[in-house]
Amino acid sequence: MRFSNKPRFEDLVFPEKESAKEMFERRLFILLGNKNWENLLMRIPEFPNENILVVSNDESVGSIMDWKQKDIVKHKETKRILGKTYDNALIDLRDHMDVISLSRSIETVRGGGLIFLLLPISYRESEKYLRMLQPISVTKLPRDLLRRRLLIKALRTPGVHIFSTNADEYISINVKEQGGRYECIKLNIPVGTKFPYALYRLCVTQDQINVLKKMENLDDVRYLLITADRGRGKSAIVGIGMTGYAKECDNKLRVVITAPERDNVVEIFKFLEIAHDALDIPFTLRGDVFESGIMSAEYMRPYDAFYSQADILVVDEAAGIQFPLLRRLTEKFEKIVFSTTIHGYEGSGRTFSVRFISLLKERDSEFEWVTMHSPIRYSERDPIEKWIFDSLLLDAEPKEIRPEQVKSRVNEARLVEYDPQQAIFNDRLMKQFFGILVTAHYRNNPNDLLMLCDAPHHHMLALTMNNDVIVSLQISEEGEIPEDTISIFYETAPSSHIIPDKVFKYYGRFEFLRVKGWRIVRIATHHNLMRMGFGSKALKELEKIAKQSEIAWIGAGFSAYPELIRFWIRNDFIPIHLSPKINKTTGEHTIIVIKPLIADLQGIVREINIDLKRRLLDELPTTFKNLDPESALLILKSGEEIKDYEFQINEMQAFRLSLYLRETLHFESASDVVTDIVKYYFAKKIGILSSVNEKLLIEAVLQRKKVGVRNLLKIRRLINSIWERIVTS
Repeated sequence: MRFSNKPRFEDLVFPEKESAKEMFERRLFILLGNKNWENLLMRIPEFPNENILVVSNDESVGSIMDWKQKDIVKHKETKRILGKTYDNALIDLRDHMDVISLSRSIETVRGGGLIFLLLPISYRESEKYLRMLQPISVTKLPRDLLRRRLLIKALRTPGVHIFSTNADEYISINVKEQGGRYECIKLNIPVGTKFPYALYRLCVTQDQINVLKKMENLDDVRYLLITADRGRGKSAIVGIGMTGYAKECDNKLRVVITAPERDNVVEIFKFLEIAHDALDIPFTLRGDVFESGIMSAEYMRPYDAFYSQADILVVDEAAGIQFPLLRRLTEKFEKIVFSTTIHGYEGSGRTFSVRFISLLKERDSEFEWVTMHSPIRYSERDPIEKWIFDSLLLDAEPKEIRPEQVKSRVNEARLVEYDPQQAIFNDRLMKQFFGILVTAHYRNNPNDLLMLCDAPHHHMLALTMNNDVIVSLQISEEGEIPEDTISIFYETAPSSHIIPDKVFKYYGRFEFLRVKGWRIVRIATHHNLMRMGFGSKALKELEKIAKQSEIAWIGAGFSAYPELIRFWIRNDFIPIHLSPKINKTTGEHTIIVIKPLIADLQGIVREINIDLKRRLLDELPTTFKNLDPESALLILKSGEEIKDYEFQINEMQAFRLSLYLRETLHFESASDVVTDIVKYYFAKKIGILSSVNEKLLIEAVLQRKKVGVRNLLKIRRLINSIWERIVTS
């Protein structure tokens, strides 16, 4: 495309619109600057019979865009556009780099659409940006690197143009060569389908047809795993397929649908409705419950779903549910449909599927795995999806490293801290680093990249070997609060000081507010190299760097799964806090562990650990009733014994205990004194029982769970052994 004179903004908009339509792709115009943007928005032409999505926190932007058909949303409201499709979009990121909103909005634009993106010259004058990325006690300014990364990637992507609103001229014009007119692929619906033909006519890609055909045979498999990049229509086909499966069942089908968040399953419910309409089957949808004559479907959070009953479980965005809970779900339900995003925000990487297949094989059951490739809104050659994936590392994957390549070489690995100013533009490094985090069961959240790039208190470290990333670490500085600011912690919980805040509010200790510590936000080992010692090696090296930097403590917070607690305790971290409330996504309490690095904190951490154990012993039958008994055991066995813990028993209790041990009274008749004995056993770390028996005591006596007659008889013998030890000592 050639221009005889310097092109005006409009000169490129119209031909690029025609090119986008012809190739069923999108085109992106980045409007960069702090001036004259209002005038430029008025020059964006309204295309006949087309709508536009306007995403902005500035109400004036929506009024300037004088389109007949427009949908105006604020960034925090973009959850409601999921599943919708727009002809064009204007995304205003002048006040803050909301990368989640950017990812969601771009995905909704169909092939043939134009996307206009407003970016500032710098974010360092934006109050909202500074408020999020520069918490109290941090004096350095945010780095403003991710905006630069987006622009650099834009310069290299055909179909993306950069226009200066200040100078009223194009900075970069990068026209994509015509690849030939897009030809719609004719869909091939199989002959002799079990599901009604009307359901197949709802499919818009051959991938969806293929998945629907697989779902006809759900009776022959226990698990069906559907994987796809974002925007491939996997949630839609699950809704259609569930309707078809219910139609073929002899009895009304009971379906439980779960996902990390309710918003993840909006499309499933939408297409349950569409599929029922296609079959002329009446239905009702009230809140999270869908009812019809052939099925009932209800959304539940993952933890609640585990305790439900259903003929079939649907798990959407499975990668967002931690492996221990996924394992429990596979053990309980006889038939499960899993779907998960591979690339895109909330993506998990290809390796998740490989790890997950291993989990399914443990169950020794039949399963099917199907992958969807074709986008439903635009061509597979669309350059804007490539730009957003590349810019925000939405397609990051770790380098393939085999265990035999590094076996017995743990000591050769070195921990490296990277300067974000350089690392952010090193694609090889960034894709390895983020690929490990994503495949280690952290969903791809572009906000994590924003914090790592721009937040001055976040650090990027990696354990490497031969310049390849083996362990990824993201660290956040916390504490070192000025004296005149400490009082704010009485009223609220300032961001980015999670551990000092919890220590202050639960134990009244100011010390952690005053000193500087490092919270490990993320730590993940390459999926092929787990349980080889690399994670522990990374923590040891991190401790050395922390001491050199005069850091007072290192800590971490995570879901209280036994395997995770065991890892941290094995590396000499001490549990200091257990959240009273359960995380409804993970189904677990959150635990905080700390390793003090200066002498002044060691005694304080010991005292806090003892106080945590006292509270845990008292609240296991109430607040922590659903805590995994093994997690409780690991916490109770951590640190030192509670030296001043007293055991007192009066004559009446002693008499009931004697009758209980003689098998005259049942457990319930002497439960008060039995409970006191078990508490004393753990408080004093008597440790004469096996871990299996200790977990039984926690579950039956302290958490008051039903364990069966045989275990109750076993508990009597265990109590007798403990009592003999107490008496003799």
